[in-house]
Amino acid sequence: MWSIKSWLSAEQLESLTFLPLNGRLPDAYKSAYVAAKFGVVGFTQTAALETAQDGITVNAIMPGPVRTELIEKQLPKLAAENGTTVEEALNHHILGKQWMKRLLEPSDIGATAVFLASAGDAAITGEGIGVTGGM
Repeated sequence: MWSIKSWLSAEQLESLTFLPLNGRLPDAYKSAYVAAKFGVVGFTQTAALETAQDGITVNAIMPGPVRTELIEKQLPKLAAENGTTVEEALNHHILGKQWMKRLLEPSDIGATAVFLASAGDAAITGEGIGVTGGM
């Protein structure tokens, strides 16, 4: 039987998975995609369970909408398709459900990863940490 312990060693005390917020919140018309992300959450929790007694923490970071080249390129296309401004397309298609109404910066996600790789997270394992701007 395969175990996560064969993959992680005692020298590697932290393991992080990154997946979209779809690992926590479903999205219509994306059933296969969402199911795969929920599977990563299950894998993360199982890995955390299998390694908890060895002092290894395993957590998932689940970012909301992050400012990336992909999003920056999509916005003008969405605006053109809808006959709106880029800002209106951003608010309608990407930030609609987000409370802060802003794209997250990669550094927002990086700060969470740094924390989870630090000694400060010694009692946090098996968690899906949402860095979402509120969703």
